[in-house]
Amino acid sequence: MNKKILLLTSRYPLPAVGGEKLRIFKISEYLYNEGYTIDIISLANTSTKNIQWPYGDSKVIKHKLIAKLTGTFKALLSGIPLQVGYYNSKEIAKLYNKAIKSSDYCATLCHLIRMFPYCENNKIPVILEMTDAISLNYSRLIKPKNILEWIYKFEYRTVPTYEEHCINNCQQSVLVSSIDKKFIEQRLNNKSSSNIQVIPNGVSLNKSPVIKTPDSLRIGFIGNMRSKQNEDAAIFFLENIFPLVRKKHPTAEFLVIGANPSNKLISAVKSQQRASLTYEVAEPSQVIKQCFVTVAPMRYGAGMQNKVLESMACGVPVVSSNYAYQGIKELTEGKHLLVADIQSPSSFVNAICRLKENEELWETISQNAYNMCKNFFEWRKQLSTYKIIIDNLNSKD
Repeated sequence: MNKKILLLTSRYPLPAVGGEKLRIFKISEYLYNEGYTIDIISLANTSTKNIQWPYGDSKVIKHKLIAKLTGTFKALLSGIPLQVGYYNSKEIAKLYNKAIKSSDYCATLCHLIRMFPYCENNKIPVILEMTDAISLNYSRLIKPKNILEWIYKFEYRTVPTYEEHCINNCQQSVLVSSIDKKFIEQRLNNKSSSNIQVIPNGVSLNKSPVIKTPDSLRIGFIGNMRSKQNEDAAIFFLENIFPLVRKKHPTAEFLVIGANPSNKLISAVKSQQRASLTYEVAEPSQVIKQCFVTVAPMRYGAGMQNKVLESMACGVPVVSSNYAYQGIKELTEGKHLLVADIQSPSSFVNAICRLKENEELWETISQNAYNMCKNFFEWRKQLSTYKIIIDNLNSKD
């Protein structure tokens, strides 16, 4: 059986920082370990010459500003999602068409709907790694406060229809959460959704988790700050929840752990005493393990929040909003984490203080969550379905 896969992505997966880059990197790593060669064609904003792709050949095109602007304008006129136009590249199209003609690939692994135009209408089976239902994310968006959030609102007019188009024209689509799948299925009505597969995220289990309640009340928040829902959550916690925590526990600290912080976030951190930001972390788990608790105060978003699993895999309890944990069906409120009402800052404060004031509760949630990650969420266990998908596609040839 042919075991070559062509990965098509809009962002070079290395370094694997941030949820979507980490996921596609882990998928590639898993398939490579199962005997597949993963050649990659990718756009990139910066040079990748010193970052070698370890799983096959790589061809990377720098994403030029003129191409971004031209593609976005054309998308605006044609009624397709702006992101599809933004990531349009003639060079990528040429590379992809040449690759599928000159090499015998068993499948194209298309990363996100923005890259789908390159690979539709060809003879090679297409697996569309959607990750999240972007339309669900946009539908939850609170009143826009900046130009990017207004763009998201605008995108919601076209993304749902385009997601359906992609699902109906690929051989297999993959989402991380059954909630995202259900949201899309409701729109499909009587149309078939048999080619939508849920494959949750995994986590790298820490071999020396925190097992004893830390003395200090250091609160952590993890996430790539390029994501607007992460930035919004961090700033909301800084401005509305953390000051209330410090009224009860004046020595409490808040640590934001995440790459690509905006000037807005940096200013928000500087405006609060005992708040800090770290964004150049080689091994995030080492920083997470210094925290008493991590928070996931998401006010909108979709899919599966890796930040929740990453903390649990280190033995650090999580206080989460509904949006941040609902994509993980194995989690039980009160057993694996505490859930707070994002509309009520005092709800988050009370949950954090419950953990601080009840050592037995902290240790019980820490151990339950760690064991849940061990039993269900190691990457290899989660991604085994990918091999089944590819084997099934090849058996139909």
